[in-house]
Amino acid sequence: MRFMQRIARRRIADLERQLQDVQQTLGELRIIDTQISDHFRRNGITETHFPEDTQP
Repeated sequence: MRFMQRIARRRIADLERQLQDVQQTLGELRIIDTQISDHFRRNGITETHFPEDTQP
């Protein structure tokens, strides 16, 4: 049981690190998306939405 607990705790730690990385990357991508949208707006460019842009 202790062996399995160690494995579970290591896996939890690994997944928490991955989650932090994913959350950081998502934040960075959202900033980029906002900057691009702002650029379009400032330059009078209409954004085009593609089918894959919509969430299910």
